Amino acid sequence: TISGWISEVSFDSEFDNTFEGIKQKSIEFNKYKTTEKAQKGIEKINIETLYNKIQSSLKSTNRPEYTPAEGKEPEAIQEKWNELEEREKAHEEAISEELARQEKLSSLFKPYNIDSSELEQWIDEKEQHLANKEDIRTLDDARLKLMNLDVLDKEFDNNQKRITQLEN
Repeated sequence: TISGWISEVSFDSEFDNTFEGIKQKSIEFNKYKTTEKAQKGIEKINIETLYNKIQSSLKSTNRPEYTPAEGKEPEAIQEKWNELEEREKAHEEAISEELARQEKLSSLFKPYNIDSSELEQWIDEKEQHLANKEDIRTLDDARLKLMNLDVLDKEFDNNQKRITQLEN
């Protein structure tokens, strides 16, 4: 019955603290509203229409009014439907707030992620350079290699400050 379905509908307000997770919850909630709830909304309208037809038919033949079982009256169903919509609204607000929070976190982490990837790329390049075994045969080759290592050492010192900032 529609009353039973309304009572059984529940919303999980536990989120997994990820942007992808909350986006998935939002998609699932929208799917629920456009499929399951929409179908039940049509069912509810059909029940109200049928109830009104029955009442109209009974009234036109001077028969007593039909009284549905307790909790099955259109007014009771509408009251439960309104409560469901209030729960949905609260759930939708919770999803929106969490989505906004995750978007803010994502934007705050963006500079960190950019710096981190730039430093990782720099480290990879320098590791490849240091792993390269060069055959040094002359004094000029040795001086050039020493100058390259000095430049690398200065770059490392400069980037060490960025690494420390990222760690903190």
